[in-house]
Amino acid sequence: SGFVITSSLAGRSSQNLGDFLAGFYVRRIKRIIPPLVPFVVLTGALICLFNPGPGVSMLTGVSALFGVSNLYLLRQSTDYFTVAAEINVFTHTWSLGVEEQFYLLFPLLLWWAGFGRVNVRRPTKLMWITGALSIASLASFVLLYQASQPIAYFSMPTRFWELAAGCLLFVGLREFGPRFCLLETIPTSLIAVALLGALFIPVQLAVPATVAVVVLTAMLIARLGMPNGALGVFTHKWVVY
Repeated sequence: SGFVITSSLAGRSSQNLGDFLAGFYVRRIKRIIPPLVPFVVLTGALICLFNPGPGVSMLTGVSALFGVSNLYLLRQSTDYFTVAAEINVFTHTWSLGVEEQFYLLFPLLLWWAGFGRVNVRRPTKLMWITGALSIASLASFVLLYQASQPIAYFSMPTRFWELAAGCLLFVGLREFGPRFCLLETIPTSLIAVALLGALFIPVQLAVPATVAVVVLTAMLIARLGMPNGALGVFTHKWVVY
């Protein structure tokens, strides 16, 4: 998501910050709301038919409509890997909440770095500030996961580094593309298989598994744009379907 958002904003120009933010949020609303509202309404109706105690699920679904389901689950001290979390059909909307809260900060960083403005670019400064925030976010994720798994799992500050990794990757590829040439020696299929395997790492190793998934995903995105990167396979209409 961080990669896609950064790349989409890199090619747009705006008159001022207000115009830049308005365009950004209008596009996000058009992308998120049309599938989210029917999903919550229809699934909520079905849950009320089959679950005698749908309260937690329904409140999570309503929270998802406002982009705060992760905060609701955090307030409930939810452990994502328990049976209770599996029964709540809206538990997975926590990531949408994290993403939407990320959007409150990220466009301001991009505007400060010159994205959206004509002939103004400070990609190095963007990488420095985003990198520093990412290191702090990753450190808090690792430390808090041992002390309070719900905070580490559901809060935006401890997940910032994952979305920011996409931003750093996009800017890095655009500004320092040739320095990624070492990746050309790694088969795309090997990265894809390693990424798939990382999803089966035991939950007891959730922290290193999460880091591995982010790193491997970034490697896969970068590798696909290189020679023999299997981009044609991954973008084939049947694969996309």
